[in-house]
Amino acid sequence: MRLPADFAALEGLESAAYQWIATADEDFVAEALSELVSIDRGGQTRHLAAGVILIDGTRSFAEIAEEWAAAPPIFVRHICPVQAAVRLPAVADLALLETTVATEIAPYLAAGAPFSVQTRVFGAPEIKPFDINQRLSVRIGEMTGLVLDVRAPEQV
Repeated sequence: MRLPADFAALEGLESAAYQWIATADEDFVAEALSELVSIDRGGQTRHLAAGVILIDGTRSFAEIAEEWAAAPPIFVRHICPVQAAVRLPAVADLALLETTVATEIAPYLAAGAPFSVQTRVFGAPEIKPFDINQRLSVRIGEMTGLVLDVRAPEQV
């Protein structure tokens, strides 16, 4: 689990990041759920997709990340704060996503650190994550001047 060297990048998310996503191998979801419950006993979990779990927590993402940086979980692979969730209309509105990125995500990106975009899409959308990632990465680059690096990003 890669985390910022100092948790300063997470400070702005403190009030909004009580919702976070964890991923686990599909064969070990039960064990990952056990780890999630032990780190946030009051949190509620919901399966979004195979191996993808949404946590409505009672502890902030920053608290969880800091604790797991010191003693990493075994079955939870990745964690990330939910910075924004957008319900797209039947016809995907990428302009809506661009506005969300500009107001809710871009302000938290660290200057000079390469980035990548990851998207989770649920249901049977007409647009694929690759198309969203491509459009949003161009927009983020234009807004911030940051360099896209999908192989070795420092922020996702």
